[in-house]
Amino acid sequence: MAMNKTFLVIASEMSQPKIRPPVNLLEKKIQLKEKIVDGPRKWWDIVKDKSMPEIGNNITLDAYVYYDESYYNISHNRNQGYSYNLFKEAEEYLHNRSIMINITVIELLELKNLSFYYDNGTLDGNRTLENLTMHGKSLHRPNNSVFFLFVWPGGSNMNKSIDVLHDNGSHYLNVSEVSTENTFCTSNTSAAVIRHRHESMNYWSTVKALFDIFGSKHFIAFTKEDWENMNKTFMQCPLHTTAKAAPTDFPVC
Repeated sequence: MAMNKTFLVIASEMSQPKIRPPVNLLEKKIQLKEKIVDGPRKWWDIVKDKSMPEIGNNITLDAYVYYDESYYNISHNRNQGYSYNLFKEAEEYLHNRSIMINITVIELLELKNLSFYYDNGTLDGNRTLENLTMHGKSLHRPNNSVFFLFVWPGGSNMNKSIDVLHDNGSHYLNVSEVSTENTFCTSNTSAAVIRHRHESMNYWSTVKALFDIFGSKHFIAFTKEDWENMNKTFMQCPLHTTAKAAPTDFPVC
């Protein structure tokens, strides 16, 4: 996902995800402001805000990170360090917003049987999310687990993206992520499909998906309702609990 071209859409779990409207005007202004910042300053420095009381203390998110052949064909790199660093950056963004949840990458795998592509190379967001959610459910992991699938549809053709088509006729093109809504630490499986270019260290879509899964309608300018929803979510989570990290090999499924 290019830094200067972000299309953000949310989908809830399984066959009929809910779609939220585009990000609000403040978030759009922040995105525009990010483009003109000079020097090495990170974009989250612009919106760093610890004015809200801390939530999510002593909570761990177990991240199961998958990628399909489209992502691997671009990266040609199975270095797990990149994924760890990407999620560490996302965690730092959360902490700088007083959301103190910690993220642990438990597993990194290439999975070839989850993604569903149209003939033109565009990813079917609904069907892929459903496949990912069902896969995660079959593993019977704790409810603080989130399953991520990183894709780069179209390969070198940057116009290929994720499409979301619904039974009611609504159709969203060129989205950067699709994820389950308000599922963290519930009986439902938490999952997100992320369009991401390897080594870009661009974690906008990853962060957006996390907040969707936590139950927030926004990912930069939070409302009181967002904060209350996330706090309620975290209160359901087990404390100081994480799965045992997987071995550092990289099997292909």
